[in-house]
Amino acid sequence: MKTMTPEEYQQLAAIAKAAAASQFFQDLKSEAQALMKLLLGYELGLTAAESLMGINIVQGRPEVSARIIASRIKQSQRYDYRVVESTDRKCVLRFFENGEPVGDYEYTWEMAQQAGLTAKQNWKMYPKAMLFNRCLAAGARMYCPDAASGLYVEGEISESVEVQRAIAGAPLAQALPERTQALPEPRQPEEQPAPSQVTPEREERVTHLRRIHQLARQLGYSQEQYREVLQKVGGAPSTKDMTVAQLRAVREYFETAAYQRLGDYNENEEEQDNDEQEQSASLF
Repeated sequence: MKTMTPEEYQQLAAIAKAAAASQFFQDLKSEAQALMKLLLGYELGLTAAESLMGINIVQGRPEVSARIIASRIKQSQRYDYRVVESTDRKCVLRFFENGEPVGDYEYTWEMAQQAGLTAKQNWKMYPKAMLFNRCLAAGARMYCPDAASGLYVEGEISESVEVQRAIAGAPLAQALPERTQALPEPRQPEEQPAPSQVTPEREERVTHLRRIHQLARQLGYSQEQYREVLQKVGGAPSTKDMTVAQLRAVREYFETAAYQRLGDYNENEEEQDNDEQEQSASLF
């Protein structure tokens, strides 16, 4: 974390005051909001202009432009990415760590449809750019966590809020279940291939399953609520019937819901649960 001097803080506070008073930035509701954007931008190494124009706070989480995420990856001495494929139907990015490929991330038009995004005007007019934005943000969180810093690309949270409201048919506060609801004890894993049978695709599948089940427990979803999300986001009543791409879409839904409901989600809990999940990767 960068150490800010008192002089730097005073300079940012003065900029925040001027920005809020100027009414140039229509999304700014207060001087304090402007200052929070500038402070976050300072931590990310952004200029004041980049912070004010490129950062939005949605449901308490930062949304930034794809350019900012791409810049942080490219400027990193540890991470990088390359475009493998980018069309109106699919985006595939390959991520590198210390010069070595660590994995590909794919985001398709079908995944966006399953997430309820493609009816929006931006998706209709700029499908290639929107697919790239989602692919970059999600791939960076998976393969470049130090560079992504829990950031979300523009629209990733706000659009998900609208989808969740539509699924639940109620305001967001009512759309997510209370955490006090208990889920049934997990049964045997859906997939536990022998070590000799493990392939990259099956390994990715199991990774998505573990994350989905962990987040469903933490959010307090009942079996009925869980299966409703599977059907409406993943297009199937069970994860057994889903492709890797469908599982990824469900995982992204639950991750966004967790950040919105639980605030600063403690991702260390995933590591703490690994031993248990090695024995049971499925809740239902």
